[in-house]
Amino acid sequence: MRLTPPILWRSKGSFYQLVASKCEECGKFTFPVQSVCMHCGSSKVIQEKLSGRGKVVSFTVNYQHRTGFEKEMPQIIGLIELEEGITITAPIVEVSPDELKEGTEVTACLRRARADSTNGLIQYIFKFRPV
Repeated sequence: MRLTPPILWRSKGSFYQLVASKCEECGKFTFPVQSVCMHCGSSKVIQEKLSGRGKVVSFTVNYQHRTGFEKEMPQIIGLIELEEGITITAPIVEVSPDELKEGTEVTACLRRARADSTNGLIQYIFKFRPV
């Protein structure tokens, strides 16, 4: 999907905050947002903002890079269990691979991913950093 200003504006809630589906039947969360619960199949789901806080379950360190991303090396990719019980994969920043341990408490932060030279839009992504 090509991100244009109207698309970004209409879906800004899911681009600039962590949002998940919460089932009104079983109470479980699904991330990213889905219209049907993955756990019980109910269509009675609502969108709920997530806390953005969690713990590192596991992580790996990536030393290979694409052109233009040399400054971000090495890149730490972590498996994060959020307070709501959802487990997501995301980059971890502001810590060296030697300092990071499983169980480290982290919080989500919004970071610039890239700027689109065609329309001037800046795209952001969620990364996590130690608390």
